[in-house]
Amino acid sequence: KNPPLAKIKCFSCVKYDPQAKGLFCQACFEARHPPFRVKHHHLPIELAEDIDRAADLQVLEAEIDQRIAGVRDCIGEVQGSYNLMVSQDDDPVEEHLVLRTREQIEQTE
Repeated sequence: KNPPLAKIKCFSCVKYDPQAKGLFCQACFEARHPPFRVKHHHLPIELAEDIDRAADLQVLEAEIDQRIAGVRDCIGEVQGSYNLMVSQDDDPVEEHLVLRTREQIEQTE
């Protein structure tokens, strides 16, 4: 006989589940969550999967934001170095190289 399918995800039980899933069929959920127990946070599995996906997307967005901030910091440091080089040296050859570098930086922005 096939076991019943999971219908509910309990977010409160995830931390105690050896598989870290917190999934229950309806009968198991009712047996392990009687009304007198501390309230658990749970959802039908279809809605819980949407929440898990949304959480994964938020983590991904945060990582992307951190990388963008790092790139901006690098660009700022390069621009600061450029300004320092221009103020210290008037050599036409080096000035040409500095201007070329600045053009490349501006193209990446």
